[in-house]
Amino acid sequence: MFVGWIRQNQFKDDLEAFQKTQIIDVNSILRTFESNSDLSYGVYDNHTLVCFLTAYEFDNSIFINNFYYLESVEMSIKKKGITTFF
Repeated sequence: MFVGWIRQNQFKDDLEAFQKTQIIDVNSILRTFESNSDLSYGVYDNHTLVCFLTAYEFDNSIFINNFYYLESVEMSIKKKGITTFF
């Protein structure tokens, strides 16, 4: 399991695969990712995106507007993704 920054060159493909198992707002996710990819983190299991979050940065705060995960992802992995983000 890898937890860290989104694979930038693969993110659109990763989202397409992820969308086959979950209902997600691809446009919102991509807009946020393109705004600041440094605030986009994912969890990969054997190169498959299983959990991710994207956020916007403001002057005095950060707004996490997307947090998605596959149903099979354990709570400890979700927590690790959020903890790594912070």
